[in-house]
Amino acid sequence: MQASSSRPSDIVRRVRKGDTQLVASTQGRRHLRLDAYTQTISGLDWRDLGALLAQLTEALDSDKSSRSVSALAATALHMHGAKGEGNQANAAFVTAMFGRMVEACARSVRAADRSPVYPVVRCIARCVRSPQTAFDPAAVLAGITAGACESDSARRKKRRRRIAGEADLCVVLTCALDSTSNNVSASAAIRVLRANDVLRYLALSSGTKAVSELCHALVMRGCDSVGSQTQETGDLFACIRDI
Repeated sequence: MQASSSRPSDIVRRVRKGDTQLVASTQGRRHLRLDAYTQTISGLDWRDLGALLAQLTEALDSDKSSRSVSALAATALHMHGAKGEGNQANAAFVTAMFGRMVEACARSVRAADRSPVYPVVRCIARCVRSPQTAFDPAAVLAGITAGACESDSARRKKRRRRIAGEADLCVVLTCALDSTSNNVSASAAIRVLRANDVLRYLALSSGTKAVSELCHALVMRGCDSVGSQTQETGDLFACIRDI
């Protein structure tokens, strides 16, 4: 029988309330301790992980801190690597979840809190490119490019939300590519952009200021990488070629 502190609802409560076992403070900002959180959820079975995803997604409506979105990304990444008894999460839920994850992460970045960028971009990079896992890559792609209301039947509202969702994705990836970000975040952002021509899709579909800033961040990252010969550098310049 699970200890009460390891039940999905209790984990969400601990994240939101800032339990010191799961939350640390750096420069006045409280952020999720990713290693401690991952250890906490490691004993959950497939069903409980799914429940935790659903509850964390719902928590994004009322929890404006970065901790819930970081926890959501960490849970999805952990679930992605789990066996899952051959199951895949519901595609409509996956699309909505990833759309809301990106939206919440962009909101944190705009509020000058970058802490969820690393877990979110790393999670997307893994899930958007790996078939036969917990999440259908097509559903993930639909979520990150079209936003949480991708299935909205009202055409004009759907278009506005799609553009807003694309702008949120650009904000998150631009932050990950910034020179002050760690190399793991930048590498993950490049993998996202290379997946299914995401960059080309963004550049052709909206042409917003956010897309321009993302392209600028790519070029600046490329300038910093001149002379380097790694897989990441090759992917980076492939992105710049696609602009």
